[in-house]
Amino acid sequence: MTVLSVGLGTESDAAQRAVLASVPRLFRISDGDEAPDVVVVSGGSHWPDELARAVKDGAKAVVVASPTPVEPARVRALARAVAGSAVVAVDTPYATNRTWEAAKEEVVADAETASIVDSLVTAEAGGLATALLDQLALVRPLFSPTGALRVLHRGERAYALTFPTSGPRVTLSGAVSPGGQTGLTLNVVGPTRRWQVRFADTAVASPAEVTRHEATGAQSLPLLFESGRRVTWQRLHQALTGGGRIGYSLDQLAEAMDTATRAFSHDQIRHAAAGNRLMPH
Repeated sequence: MTVLSVGLGTESDAAQRAVLASVPRLFRISDGDEAPDVVVVSGGSHWPDELARAVKDGAKAVVVASPTPVEPARVRALARAVAGSAVVAVDTPYATNRTWEAAKEEVVADAETASIVDSLVTAEAGGLATALLDQLALVRPLFSPTGALRVLHRGERAYALTFPTSGPRVTLSGAVSPGGQTGLTLNVVGPTRRWQVRFADTAVASPAEVTRHEATGAQSLPLLFESGRRVTWQRLHQALTGGGRIGYSLDQLAEAMDTATRAFSHDQIRHAAAGNRLMPH
């Protein structure tokens, strides 16, 4: 099996290093004296420029980790510009989780007749804007808005958004975790079934808990001790060596940013990335 080299920038977080350590048969961290096959671009408002530079310098692939929201049009233009030159995968901890993907089709179908779709994401200080993008990556396929989102609350350490739909009442909330623990919960409540989903983004092997409640009782999917981040890297390797598909793309990220940039102004996004100080609403 081909082992690909990875170039990590100085801002690459410990999570990426931990994931790479768990897939030694697929990737290795570059020693710095070589041009890496894959470059990791992490966070900050300048990540689109860094991505474009990595592709220009000859990277076969780029992984975008913890991106700060920027203009969606800029992301779409970037996706078109690098198409055919490099594979770009966006690291997202929840939407690519295999346990979630096993249940997703059923959850999406039940969401059509649900009365409530509710999600809460928790983030580290400075990570609230990125947490919203991760939340949207998971939840956005569950509903079709019929109008503009409404900001119910926007404070220094939390937000609450709602979306008009012809079906369920949709509420997305985010908060800075006092203890720095990150994760996401999702509840989809329908007339005959309720789905309860819980992610703990605390370790490479943290399992997602997916439980279906109905008249005959509750049934949980088997626990799979593997994170969505690990799946991102596995699928990237397949895309580079066998023609597989990546888990989450720039175009999908741009769709999430359409919502994120409507929820928060550019100044608020910049403050959220720097110190999580969002202007009250």
